[in-house]
Formats: sequence, structure tokens, C-alpha cells
Amino acid sequence: HDAEFEKTHNLTLLIDLCLEIDTEFKKFSESAASLTPYATAFRYPDEFFESEPTEEEVTQAFNQADEIYKFVLKKTGG
Repeated sequence: HDAEFEKTHNLTLLIDLCLEIDTEFKKFSESAASLTPYATAFRYPDEFFESEPTEEEVTQAFNQADEIYKFVLKKTGG
């Protein structure tokens, strides 16, 4: 689609860029917002989490990320 995507860990920004091309990405807006802190939490842990995520939170985050990953693979023919 000849769209330029800047390097970022902000998944909300990436989803917004994808929405300009394909509105189906809208279903991932909430997931992107909740997953973004995981992208940098281990580099800057004090800035994002007051405490370690629970096992349930980690499982939920993994499932959200996996769903987005599979969706993008399907969209890109991967």
C-alpha cells in the first residue's frame, strides 16, 4: 500500500496507521492499548508496571498478541 510506518513500540499508533488502509484493524484498538506497555516494560519496568503482571494478565496479553499476529499474517499472505 506504499504506506510508511515509523519504528515504534506504540501498538496503538501502528493500529491507527493500519486503519487508514484497512478498517478491519479497528477490532484490535483496545488490545493494542493494553499490549503497548509490554513492548517496553522490561527495558523500563518502573515506568509501566507498579507490580509484575499476574499469570492471568500475561495469558490474556499473549492471546491478544497472538490474535493480532495471526490476523496480520493472514492479511499479508504469510
